[in-house]
Amino acid sequence: MLEEERAIERNYLYRKYQLMMEASRTANQPINAPSDDSFHVPPCHSSPLRAAPPTAPELHVLEGTRGANETALLNSSQIAARHAVAKELPVYSGEPEEWPLFIATYENTTKLCGFTPEENMVRLQRCLRGKALEAVKCQLLHPANLEHALSTLKMLFGRPEIIVHSFIEKINKLPAPKADKLNTLIDFAIAVRNMVATVTACHLEDHLYNVTLLQNLVERLPTMVKLNWATHRDRPMVLSRLCRSTIVPQL
Repeated sequence: MLEEERAIERNYLYRKYQLMMEASRTANQPINAPSDDSFHVPPCHSSPLRAAPPTAPELHVLEGTRGANETALLNSSQIAARHAVAKELPVYSGEPEEWPLFIATYENTTKLCGFTPEENMVRLQRCLRGKALEAVKCQLLHPANLEHALSTLKMLFGRPEIIVHSFIEKINKLPAPKADKLNTLIDFAIAVRNMVATVTACHLEDHLYNVTLLQNLVERLPTMVKLNWATHRDRPMVLSRLCRSTIVPQL
């Protein structure tokens, strides 16, 4: 496609200079036109299997260090994604509950846009803050250490049990929901829903069947809401049902 577009552009420029030369001859004004050889149009291959490989100046060829210094070729969808998807990562300062969004954005944009290790290293240098940056600052000096830096961040902040424990602590710090204050019940509902979504994303489904955790959450509810929960639940008691029950407003 790029070769055909270039051929069309060269034909257009060649015709343009021909017209300008004819106009200059009429007005007896010389004009410097490029030679015909500079506008040579390469033959187009009808078969896609014999298409010539892209040359170095083309935009969809990136010299990267994936594996053993091999050339990273971008396909058409990755080229288009680079124009539509933001290159910058969300700011990450080392909070465990923010890790799922951060690592999901990093992995999805890398796959979608075909970012090279050099580009990912620069993206991490720009988005990391605080204790997260201090933990891997020295490892972000060379793209060869990129995987080690990600492993360090995952070990410190991305372990599933740390993330779930952080959400439980956040819920415990919330004020107890009150029947006459709807906003407290809504805040409690959102916190529980976020925890369930994170537990599912981290593949820690065992926490959904944690009877002790479920009991602690129910004990904080107002009396009338507890009665609604007692009539709604069935066995086995699953934490995710608390989000879908009449206890929690459907937001």
